[in-house]
Amino acid sequence: MSVDDTDFDRAVADALAAGSDEMALLDDLAAETIGGYTISLPNAEGLGPLIQEVTDATETFSNKVRAHLAEQRDVLSTFNVAFFGRTGAGKSTLLSAFGELDGHDVSPGDSDWTTDVHTIPWRGCRLYDTPGINGWGGRKSRAKLEATARRAVEIADVVLLCFDSQSQQASEFAKVAQWVRHYGKPTIAVLNIRNLRWRHPAKVPNQAARKNISEPVRQHSDNIRTELASISLADTPVVAIHSRRALFARASVPFRGPAERDFAIEREQYGVEYLARWSNFGALEAVLTSGIAAGGAQLRLASLREGMRAILTDEADLLRALDQRLEERFGEVDRSISRHLEVLGYLEPDERGAFLHDDAWSGDLLTIAEMARSSPYVTPANGAFTRYLRTLLKPHLSAPRSDALKRFKRLEREAFENRKDVDKDTFVKEVFDEAAIAEALEHVWVDSAQFLERELDMAATELKYRGFSDNRDASDIGGASGSSAAAFETVFRTTGLLTGVTAAVGLVALANAWNPIGWAGGLVVAGVSIASSVFGIIGGQQGDSAERQRAEAHAKAAYAGRTAIRTTFDGIEHDFARDARSVAWTQAAPGVKTLLRELAVLARLRQQVGSIADQLTHSAARVATTPHVDLLGEALKTLGDTSTGGQRRDIQRVLLGEDWFEAAPEVMDSDPDEREAFLLSCRARHEVDADSLRTAVTDGLVRSDHSAIADWTQRLANAATTDAAFRAALVAAKPPRGARPSVAIAGDFSAGKSSFIKRLLVELGGEIPETLSIRADPTTDDVHVYQYGSVDIVDTPGFQSGRRGHDEKAIEATTSAALVIVLLHVNLLIGDTEKLEGILGGTATTPGKWPRVLFLINRCDELGIDPLHDVEEYFNRRDRKAAELHAALESRGINIALNHIHGIAADPFSAVGSRQSINRDAYDDNRSWDGVAAFLEVLQSLSPSRIAQANTLAALDNAAAELLHLHVVTEDECAISQSAIDGHEALIGVLDGCLGDALHLSASLEHTLSEMVSRHTARAIEKVREVGRGDEEKLAVAMNSWNNADLQAEVDGFLVSASEQIDEWSATHQSAINRELAAMSFSEHLGQPATGVDESASDTVSDVIGVGKFVTESAQKLAAGAGTRDAVYAIGKGLGRNFKPWGAVKLGQTVARAGVVLQVVAVAWDAFSWVRTEGKRASWEETISGAVESVETISAKHIAEFLRGDDAPITYLQDRIAEIRKIRDDHESQRVLAQYDMSRTGKRLATTAALLDSFDELGKESVSL
Repeated sequence: MSVDDTDFDRAVADALAAGSDEMALLDDLAAETIGGYTISLPNAEGLGPLIQEVTDATETFSNKVRAHLAEQRDVLSTFNVAFFGRTGAGKSTLLSAFGELDGHDVSPGDSDWTTDVHTIPWRGCRLYDTPGINGWGGRKSRAKLEATARRAVEIADVVLLCFDSQSQQASEFAKVAQWVRHYGKPTIAVLNIRNLRWRHPAKVPNQAARKNISEPVRQHSDNIRTELASISLADTPVVAIHSRRALFARASVPFRGPAERDFAIEREQYGVEYLARWSNFGALEAVLTSGIAAGGAQLRLASLREGMRAILTDEADLLRALDQRLEERFGEVDRSISRHLEVLGYLEPDERGAFLHDDAWSGDLLTIAEMARSSPYVTPANGAFTRYLRTLLKPHLSAPRSDALKRFKRLEREAFENRKDVDKDTFVKEVFDEAAIAEALEHVWVDSAQFLERELDMAATELKYRGFSDNRDASDIGGASGSSAAAFETVFRTTGLLTGVTAAVGLVALANAWNPIGWAGGLVVAGVSIASSVFGIIGGQQGDSAERQRAEAHAKAAYAGRTAIRTTFDGIEHDFARDARSVAWTQAAPGVKTLLRELAVLARLRQQVGSIADQLTHSAARVATTPHVDLLGEALKTLGDTSTGGQRRDIQRVLLGEDWFEAAPEVMDSDPDEREAFLLSCRARHEVDADSLRTAVTDGLVRSDHSAIADWTQRLANAATTDAAFRAALVAAKPPRGARPSVAIAGDFSAGKSSFIKRLLVELGGEIPETLSIRADPTTDDVHVYQYGSVDIVDTPGFQSGRRGHDEKAIEATTSAALVIVLLHVNLLIGDTEKLEGILGGTATTPGKWPRVLFLINRCDELGIDPLHDVEEYFNRRDRKAAELHAALESRGINIALNHIHGIAADPFSAVGSRQSINRDAYDDNRSWDGVAAFLEVLQSLSPSRIAQANTLAALDNAAAELLHLHVVTEDECAISQSAIDGHEALIGVLDGCLGDALHLSASLEHTLSEMVSRHTARAIEKVREVGRGDEEKLAVAMNSWNNADLQAEVDGFLVSASEQIDEWSATHQSAINRELAAMSFSEHLGQPATGVDESASDTVSDVIGVGKFVTESAQKLAAGAGTRDAVYAIGKGLGRNFKPWGAVKLGQTVARAGVVLQVVAVAWDAFSWVRTEGKRASWEETISGAVESVETISAKHIAEFLRGDDAPITYLQDRIAEIRKIRDDHESQRVLAQYDMSRTGKRLATTAALLDSFDELGKESVSL
């Protein structure tokens, strides 16, 4: 049954009409889709490549859709069939057969022959010949050739997938999946059989031989169908044809293709009808025409629709992938912004305008970004920078503060002893050491700038701190009060006058109350002014004794001076922290603004990109679906007859050309004279080939110098003496006694390696082992060794089989070989050639085998010329293939000698195939020209000395392989050691930061409490100085007055604040330490390598720097004021414990019962006892001075006890510091050990490198890769 021409023509016409109507619908859909593909953005300049990619997407998509439709529109007038496949698969030959051309465009056997798309008309259709895929780029780059082929596939209505009987690589099917199936193209697989004897009854009269030749054809077909099924093309029919024979049958004359003599002989001997019938071209044509006739319109509609659907779904997928990257980038930017805010502090709305306003965006960028992310950032206004800076300020300013207090005491004493007044300017000059304060602030700024650099990668040099407030508070000291009874009234007048002047200055200070220093000054001076008013009222009148007034003045001056010092330094800290935050924000603002802009743009982009992707998916779904055309079923209807039984499985026999089994033999006569000339040519060529191969093998085996080898081996032995790691290489360098050299056979699967080994064994008269299986699909899955005379032949799994582990096994087998045979088929270097290049030049773990490598181009019987017709042309083509291989290798930077390349046909025309019971006679018909005899002659002629040399060189290769392995392992060890060093150093740096911050925090807490207590001791000292002469009871009360309920309440707050500060210190450094530990792949157990146990790394770290325990215990022992519900509840929250009110009260009761050190009943110092004993002085003034000194001493002592008692804050910190130092010391020790390992492995690495370098110089010719 055949397809009626009228039906076919009508089907093509229907397809063209349907395509025209469909194009109008697709044009409308495209216009609508392009119109909806709109992305609007604000100024995105400088916001990153992702955003630029999005901005370019609209134009790119529009161009892509319009170009696709334009290409489809250009070919609407014809039904289009594209030929797609690997280079050398016979596409151009097939196209010429379809078009009945003269063969001019057919390759003479060269790869990458077709570099552009060639089209021809055929029965109202247009056929497209495309450049081959997977070529080596001999005439044009592979990428350009494959891009050209892909464009042709996109516009095709049907695609002929062209394979050949050489092999089918995994990468071929991958491209079919990417380019053909993805566009929904209907497909027919064409298997071009290169065997000149397949379906040639006249040449193969024996039916068993015919089946033997056809067996690999079915195996190839099964492999193709299996691979196509794996990419959802299971219904693709596979048709086996002989393209060359089809061309010979259909070509126009004069014939201008390759093998002109073969063409003339075969047409003359067999005739066009014979050639056409036995090419099986009719089966392929029937499958194609029946499919078009039965569903041409559906095929055209499917091509148009699925092409458009693929464009839309591809773009939707691209946008979703882009959205994923946008989401990742959004997260990165968002985390970066959060980090900046955590460090610099959150900006309240009234602050944002100063730092983050953007005129182009008409607002502050932080507000815009928070709206874009649909939530505000939750970070404190006082960021980590401000908190860190404040922990630095108190300890750094402690020395100037203490010095100021000492200076004041000295000034106070001198003023009252010398009865001299001290004005405000003098007070400032004498009390405050400006240089010391500036130096302390300089240190604070340097440390804080480094903190910013560490936390935000903000270079310290970019932060130029400016001068901060330099006002200093002052107090006038009335040292001359009551200087003499005679000048009583005058002194008062003078004092009133002086203090009145000071009060006038104080009013100015009060007017600037926004300045903390000015505010403090106003407060102090206002206090003195009160005294001035009192003195003015009573001036000229008799009052209390001059001594009492002098004591009161002394008391007020003491209090005012101390207050001025405290307030001045508090103001410095406040101003410095405020201004430093402003400077940091000013410096960071440009970068933060860029991040905020990008975040806002990314949020908007994600919304638009996601919406467009959904629209594209919806548009793709709107493209109509097309009924499937069953090409195989239609072929069954067309080709089916009584012999097939109407079954799909039976049609395969027809499609694979197995109907020649039963054809009657046609015996052809031969000319004896021609046969003799043929044999003479073959013998002459044999001598040339044998000499060339002998030279190649000899050069490879004798190139190394014996003395150089001995020297190298001795160097290796010396290395093994000092380092046991080299012993394995030394053992490998000495071949075992009686060892046989091995010849490894490597190459792509289906290159004929097993057939070649079978031929070698049969030629020697040996039996064929069961492990030697001959099939067209990847059969050899392991390394097998066969004895061949005095050498071992090693069969290896094929490259590019797609089977896991095959490549690695093959490479490993070549390592210890004395000689490597790389077997290629006539398509030469196709697909991935990395493994082949590794054999020649070596890999990271295997030495290069050049020059002990021979390239055998197998299956030369499939070069397209029958040696029996034109043996000279056959040898010429073989030489051209050798030259092409040489050029292909040279293009990859591999320069080899031509005499290392030889052409063979291990099993000519697959005459032997998988048959087991055979002998040498099976190869007799073709032995004269198949090239195997030359190789056998060279291999069998190896002398014992050559064999010994081969063993020596193989052993050296094994030693080099051991060294390479050792080198790789040592490099890994070096990398591990370096990583460990880096990790330990990074962790040590973090731990140092943790320790430094802990020390600063400890000093800060101490100074905070000291200042807190100093305010009360200042009041107490004021009261002490006001005590009248001899009033010891009042003096004792005054001395005790600093420890009062107000102080207890402040201590409560101090404990809560200390808890929060230590908690923050803990959390900050715990996170940083855990990150470094995770980066080092260490567990939480203080730097021990991770064991895989899933535990929280924070547990152990928090055990060391954890917070909270000291608060409750300290509160119970030290804070009587904690016996209140609110205070204890606050402490509980500081601990992270969610106390309920009832529970908090119970805890408060527990704390209240415990009592504290500062509580009066617990104070070891008894003021009354001191007054009665130690307070006895020569004069009352000395007693008062002693009392003042005692108050200061005792308060300082109790502060120390408070902070450093059991479980007290600083004690707790000191314990943590000690533990962290131990961890640091442990990691320092590990770092030193890692450095030792680094030094040791470094020496080993240098030794292996030197040995490998000298190995390459052992007279071996290097290969440039």
